[in-house]
Amino acid sequence: MSESIYNKMRPRHNHPPRIYGLPKIRKANTPPRPFVYCIDTFAYDLSVYLANSVSPLTLKSDYTVNNSVHFVSTIHNERAKENEIMVSFDVESLFSKVPIEGAVQAALRKLESDPCLADHTTLTPTQTVDLLEFVLRSTYFQYDGLIYEQQDVATMGSPVSAVIANLYTEYFEEQALQSAPCITKIWRRNVADTFTILSVFVFVFCFL
Repeated sequence: MSESIYNKMRPRHNHPPRIYGLPKIRKANTPPRPFVYCIDTFAYDLSVYLANSVSPLTLKSDYTVNNSVHFVSTIHNERAKENEIMVSFDVESLFSKVPIEGAVQAALRKLESDPCLADHTTLTPTQTVDLLEFVLRSTYFQYDGLIYEQQDVATMGSPVSAVIANLYTEYFEEQALQSAPCITKIWRRNVADTFTILSVFVFVFCFL
């Protein structure tokens, strides 16, 4: 590892991560969405470096859209027929559903098959996923003076968590759709929200 890379990721802070909640005002009883404040914590700079290194691997799936403009451009010519239905899916608490081991293995496969890896980082795929696993398992936080640990989930608030959640979802999605007996007419996802058009028969057969 070069000195410049080391200086980008070395620990420079010692504040513990702190958890807080943001209210979901659109839902009944306004439940809080937990966030972990990771800025100025020991693994923050490493998390930022890994997020920048791994993010070019995402948003390359045929099923992923980058934003609302991209979504509209991919479906503006699509029309649901009489025997078809539009269905929307939402992953509930995406970050807490991401298995670290599965996410790390998905990242390793993507890194090993990336011909432009040298443009993103000088680390090898194995070195990168070792550091990824270290950051993803450093999921402790402070609340009310006590230290807690999340187990086997990504932390909402860590810079690399959003990247790794999207990367794992893309990998899982590709594997599921390629092996699925039910073929959808269209499947487009942005982060945790998925839009599909499929036949009524497929919907009844697969989902009911």
